[in-house]
Amino acid sequence: MNIIISIVVITMLFCTEEETYTFINQMNAGHILKYKVDQLINIELGGAGELQQGSNYILTKRFLGEKGGFHLIESTMTKMISTNVFLDRAATDFGATELNNIPCILYIDKNGEIDHIESEYPHLEEAFKMHYLSMGHTTELYPFGKDAINISKGQTWTMQLDSLSVFLGDGSLESIMSYDAVYTLKKVKIKKGRKIAYINEEAQVKCDLQMIVGNEYMEGIQTGVFETSYIYDIEAGEIILHKMSADMYGEYELNDMTFTSPLNISNIMKRQK
Repeated sequence: MNIIISIVVITMLFCTEEETYTFINQMNAGHILKYKVDQLINIELGGAGELQQGSNYILTKRFLGEKGGFHLIESTMTKMISTNVFLDRAATDFGATELNNIPCILYIDKNGEIDHIESEYPHLEEAFKMHYLSMGHTTELYPFGKDAINISKGQTWTMQLDSLSVFLGDGSLESIMSYDAVYTLKKVKIKKGRKIAYINEEAQVKCDLQMIVGNEYMEGIQTGVFETSYIYDIEAGEIILHKMSADMYGEYELNDMTFTSPLNISNIMKRQK
């Protein structure tokens, strides 16, 4: 009788053990990923008008393997449409559209961050920095931080990034950002035999901003919240869908103006077949 009870107890323990998941992007040489990207940044300029930067394009990543301690990714934007509005004057963003169909190489360090970017066209590197090192960028290897290991459904974990370099405006000036994120694994579904995770992120963000907009220097301090939802293919190690919205508030100086104003960011990235 005791043997039967022991077997039942052991069986119940195994049945109730919760499955856990680890989230690390796969970067196998030769693999290709393609995404459709839509992004928009909008800031009111103290009643004088607004600054709005919007773009949409197809992003193709081809993984090249490792070299000199870095993971190498060939990244190309195609079908690029990009526009700017500055003080109510709209114009095509020729700095961004110059990048259309031009590949560059991203050098990814051991933390999954972009260390540097190389291109056959050095004069385009500032524009590449603006696109790949912006407020909407995601680490390439650890999309949800290094602590996203053995996570169970409903569990939360954190990631902190300090002194993160970002490039806004025309991409020529460095801004410094801190990023304190909390992630939650909401659920895992089985779709077509694959495990698909649904993850939410809320991040407290502070940015010491400086940038050139419309040939004018602008600086300020911003604080706010980034909210992001992800759909992630666990077995493939790939983001399927990334949807981010950010509400920031800051104090700025532009020419002789000093003003406080909200800044809004949206970014949607969806995997393509």
